Amino acid sequence: MGEQEFLDLCKDELGGTRYSMTKDMTMAEWVVRIGESAQRIARKMLESRLEEDPRRDPEEPLCGKCGWRLRIQDSVQRRVLRTGLGKIE
Repeated sequence: MGEQEFLDLCKDELGGTRYSMTKDMTMAEWVVRIGESAQRIARKMLESRLEEDPRRDPEEPLCGKCGWRLRIQDSVQRRVLRTGLGKIE
């Protein structure tokens, strides 16, 4: 995710918490909405950080036990991480 995409996401989330969008909500409902927005933003931040990690796609993955080069079965292997912010691929 690029910086502009992230800023656009934040702007969209902020728009959903403005007075015009929440004027008929109770304070409890409003707090839940803000919490959900914060989680969506935090999830994107975590995904962005993981995309930049050089360990994500090493040039030559090696076995942690023996040091031999690993054979990758599928060129596009994906891993799903379960976090406090939900599942992140």
